[in-house]
Amino acid sequence: MVIDNREEALQIAEERGFLTVPGNAGSDVTLLAAGIERAKGLVTCCSDDGTNLLIALAARELNPNIYNFSRNFSH
Repeated sequence: MVIDNREEALQIAEERGFLTVPGNAGSDVTLLAAGIERAKGLVTCCSDDGTNLLIALAARELNPNIYNFSRNFSH
């Protein structure tokens, strides 16, 4: 599952066979729409560590047993 607020990124993900959810990955509403409560893991790869941390914390709050992996991704 790919969460992104950029239409181009979602289109590429869909072309590669991934399910997508448009929106802000740091939003509880978006995470819930993506099924975070059932997820076993979460990979965040944003361009700044602070954003990765906020998403990971939001996900952990909704699913205390989730495994988080974060990577800084700079273009």
